[in-house]
Amino acid sequence: MGQGLRGTTPITLVSSSYAGSPPEYVVMTNSGTANTFGAWVQLGTLPPYKTNRLVLSGRPYNNNIGIPGLLNIGIGPSGSQTILIPNLVCNADGSYTSGPTNYTLPVKLPPNMDVWAQYAQNTTTSGYNFEIGGYVYNEPEGMETDLIVPFVDASNSSGIVITLAGSSGSWGPVTLVSSTPQNFRGYLFSIFPVGDLAFQVVSIEILVNGTVVFPNFVTLNSNGSSAITTSAQWGPFSCVIPAGSSVTCQGYYDQGASDSPIQVGFYGLV
Repeated sequence: MGQGLRGTTPITLVSSSYAGSPPEYVVMTNSGTANTFGAWVQLGTLPPYKTNRLVLSGRPYNNNIGIPGLLNIGIGPSGSQTILIPNLVCNADGSYTSGPTNYTLPVKLPPNMDVWAQYAQNTTTSGYNFEIGGYVYNEPEGMETDLIVPFVDASNSSGIVITLAGSSGSWGPVTLVSSTPQNFRGYLFSIFPVGDLAFQVVSIEILVNGTVVFPNFVTLNSNGSSAITTSAQWGPFSCVIPAGSSVTCQGYYDQGASDSPIQVGFYGLV
């Protein structure tokens, strides 16, 4: 009789499995008020054991127009949800061509709790939707955290917007965090275009107190209205960031359209 693989933990879906027709995941609707989160939608229920990795996958469902957005992830019973992970940057891009929203979050999760999500956009138009799904598992050795701290501009549901104007060349530095409020053990970040696509090739690096901690490698590559060809989320990465540190980003761009903005989300791991 087989004994299985030692040291493994189950991967448990916290949303409905694919059933062969859309929507593949749980659909969230915006509130119809700009920069205000819509109703909580239940993704599922956590397994009867502790887990420390939450993987989320999402995309625009029927909003075929370029709109930045934010996601909150919560836990708890209906009507008493507690926000566990706030202000995850996402984007609903024209022709459904936004970069994929795929976050791997090393957060400690209690057993048997309901998991929820809600959605905000910088539009007053109601009816724009976003679908999201996810799974959890337990990593025996990892950098699991009790708290994920977002450094984004929640007032416009767009992360930190950086406008890259003019001809090709270097850009930045742009401040993501002027002074970190506490010590962090790691970070993750995201990079999206703001709204609809134009031809856009943008690279980014992350600096802590002027020292590069992530090199100029990650590239947002969008080919007109076709698609974004690279991942939008990066990390988590281990990195000691002392309280009072400045976090900046800079990079290089090669654009076919002037004044093309990008949105960056930066998250510290406690």
